[in-house]
Amino acid sequence: MNNPFEKRGMKKTNPYITAAILFVFSLGCITVGGDFPVDSVPAIAKGVTTKDELVQWFGEPYQRGLEDGQETWTYVYVKRRPGNKTESKELHISFDGGNKVDSYSYTTTAGELPGR
Repeated sequence: MNNPFEKRGMKKTNPYITAAILFVFSLGCITVGGDFPVDSVPAIAKGVTTKDELVQWFGEPYQRGLEDGQETWTYVYVKRRPGNKTESKELHISFDGGNKVDSYSYTTTAGELPGR
């Protein structure tokens, strides 16, 4: 069977090699979660800040769960770049059984903390 690529001086590429190359390039940048602004983290107040305020400030949480029977929200953003450089931040919020924040924690690999 004639190969149309050979007529133009081109050789046919193995489809497995092409797939492997595309896979390696796709690993260049991986993102988990959604980026969220951190400027309002210092404004979170236990017993005062409501779920509605959190949604206004940060958007919808990436995860919702339960911890010791209390509702929790988690905002997560992880971005891996080529060369194993990883940027991450996480905001974990527990509620008081109602609509208000009971506790929260913020962690990041960026170094500087908001409001400090």
